[in-house]
Amino acid sequence: KLAGLEVAAWVADIAEPGAYGLDTPTLRATFAYDGDKKPARRLIVGAPRPEGGFFAKLADAPEVFALSRESFD
Repeated sequence: KLAGLEVAAWVADIAEPGAYGLDTPTLRATFAYDGDKKPARRLIVGAPRPEGGFFAKLADAPEVFALSRESFD
């Protein structure tokens, strides 16, 4: 199911330290691609959002986005 994750909303251009629960993640996942054409990516999932879903970011990128709750059911 993780292969089908979609961004539900963009939240912030830069994650502030301690914001969005990303300093104490709910989940960390590493995505590896078949072959060596793309490097593996690490997903960090933080706190639940008041609107539903979770805050998240890629470990090597500053942007914060939201993932829907359905992504984890």
